[in-house]
Amino acid sequence: MRVKPITSEFLAAQAAGSCRIEGLKVTEKEERLMRDIIAGKVDAEVEIQKIVNACKAENKVPKSGK
Repeated sequence: MRVKPITSEFLAAQAAGSCRIEGLKVTEKEERLMRDIIAGKVDAEVEIQKIVNACKAENKVPKSGK
């Protein structure tokens, strides 16, 4: 039996599928972002900071975090 290589596409699909099983909605855009982070094309820390900033803005938290 021939074994397929594990790709960033495969890993992102697995992660997105696991999220969906747990009841989380994962869009195609979010799955692509997962793939790009896994592949090293996108800096995960930058994306994390974007999410944190959006949550702070949504909850009206000052940029200093206080």
